[in-house]
Amino acid sequence: MGKEVGLDDSFTQDIAALLESFSERDTAGKQSLSQLLISDPRAFGASAVAVLAKSQPSAGVRYLVHLLMKGKLLPASLLDPRIAEPREALTALQAVAANGTNLQPMLELALNKALQDQSGAENSQRILRLLELLATIAPPTFWNSFQLELMAHPDRVVRSKAALIIGRSSKNAAWIGRRFMDRDFRVQASAVEALWALEPVESRALLLTASKSKHNRVAANAVLGLYRIAEQKAVRMLLDMVRQREAPAFRISALWAIGETQDPRFLPFLMGQFKLSEGKIRLAVTRAMASIKRREKLNAEAGTIRFRVSHARVSQDGKRNCALVLSSQPAHDLSTITPMDFALWEGGALIEQYEVKLSAAPAALAAGFVAPRFISNADPYGLAITSALTRSIAAKRPDDIWRVDRYSIEPASEASQAPREPSFLPYDDAIATQEVKMRHCFISSPDILTKVISADVPRDRAAADLFAAIQRHSEAISKHSGKRHMFVFLHESSVAQFDDRDRVSSLKTLLANEKIALHGFAPGFSCAAFRDICLASPDGTFSEATVEELPDVMEEFYSLLLNGCVISYQLPPEAEVAPATLKVSSNLGSGEVDIAWQRDAPVE
Repeated sequence: MGKEVGLDDSFTQDIAALLESFSERDTAGKQSLSQLLISDPRAFGASAVAVLAKSQPSAGVRYLVHLLMKGKLLPASLLDPRIAEPREALTALQAVAANGTNLQPMLELALNKALQDQSGAENSQRILRLLELLATIAPPTFWNSFQLELMAHPDRVVRSKAALIIGRSSKNAAWIGRRFMDRDFRVQASAVEALWALEPVESRALLLTASKSKHNRVAANAVLGLYRIAEQKAVRMLLDMVRQREAPAFRISALWAIGETQDPRFLPFLMGQFKLSEGKIRLAVTRAMASIKRREKLNAEAGTIRFRVSHARVSQDGKRNCALVLSSQPAHDLSTITPMDFALWEGGALIEQYEVKLSAAPAALAAGFVAPRFISNADPYGLAITSALTRSIAAKRPDDIWRVDRYSIEPASEASQAPREPSFLPYDDAIATQEVKMRHCFISSPDILTKVISADVPRDRAAADLFAAIQRHSEAISKHSGKRHMFVFLHESSVAQFDDRDRVSSLKTLLANEKIALHGFAPGFSCAAFRDICLASPDGTFSEATVEELPDVMEEFYSLLLNGCVISYQLPPEAEVAPATLKVSSNLGSGEVDIAWQRDAPVE
């Protein structure tokens, strides 16, 4: 039964207006709400639920709930389908709980009474509504008192809903597994869906068992559950349910599950099925494609995933192995991407079985940035460095720490006019708080780092030259454990410093002893000594990208530290080797890359 129409909308408007201007000391507002309740309790209760569904915790909402409880209207209004749609009732109940009122005892009494009443369609609907409401606020132990009655209820829809809610709340794999023996396949299907709330180590075996069910809904729920825990074989299982099952019900359920994955890898397959199908199956294909395309559009709008392929080889036994690194534009922390976000085709054919090993990103990363102190805020190189660092912050993980050191590029004659003692602090006093000093001026907060990057650094806080800045930074980074990386932006005026062999030799020794990976940037000019030092350090990199390209290159370099992966799959040795296409689609962005394979030389 739908929500009753014709209720006075002015009640809703009046209540909302009174709550907006409500004050604990304003007795007029309280009296006005009380008078509205007295004038038409039922209309007031219905309108109050609508207002609660859109409310935020406040003194006015608490008083409204107080009036509804005093008039015994709240539980009745939430349970009456003529007053509130299920979604509206759930939202209103959450608002009530957020304001400190516990309706669980009243709803528990209502459920107990409904289970004792004579069974019938209306009573079953009441029980189903109570289950939905209680699932929102009741703790897992609540269901212990009701599970026997609910699972023995004569209405199979009630039993099915109870299996889902109790299983999802209790997360008891043994209890859920016993539901597989229920005589009603709807209960079995709900039990499988409840497994989605469990950890993969607990659910995988049960999902694999349920995937072999002779009931289409049970099998489809199980394979979808396997897909959601990143079980690679789920892709082939879903495709086989459509390709090999003759029963239309199985094919329709599998197409529904494919749509629920919202995985773009299935689109070419679905397009082929659309041409071959008709009737209900074609409708299921259309719905699945629409669901996937909506997600594909959102993923594309989130950003672009970029790839750097380091090697792609095919062994004599037909095994493919590809190593690559991911980065994104705009920069994101890509550590949440999963193997199921990857899709592969070779020669236009979908690879249904493959393995993705995501590189274990360092547990903690200390990154340092050594940049010139520019005299002019409008210097193009300075602006590019500011942009590069600001954009790269988005890829920084919460626990990773950064430090930014500046070095002087002023002519020696000017620098000599103002002799100064070297400072170990790279920031001004507003940023170099006691807490920051205790961490050797390494910072994790993106907001503070943004200020560091854009702030004018006092002259006396900049190192005397590039080598002094690297030395100062190395002393600070050595105090931190974990992977250490230093990004150095070379200024053209500092190139001559690399002619000093003693300083260059000392720098090489320092980097080796402290195990610091050096990443160098020399935009628009050449410095062979600097390049060689960078590339000689373990995991070091070097770029002569232009000033305009610098922000993009910096983002990619930083991402290289975190987002490596190796993809492998097996084809028969006699299979023709064809170019492959890799696509990644996730809520962090999407992208694709073509992979050209190289064959391993035959073993003689």
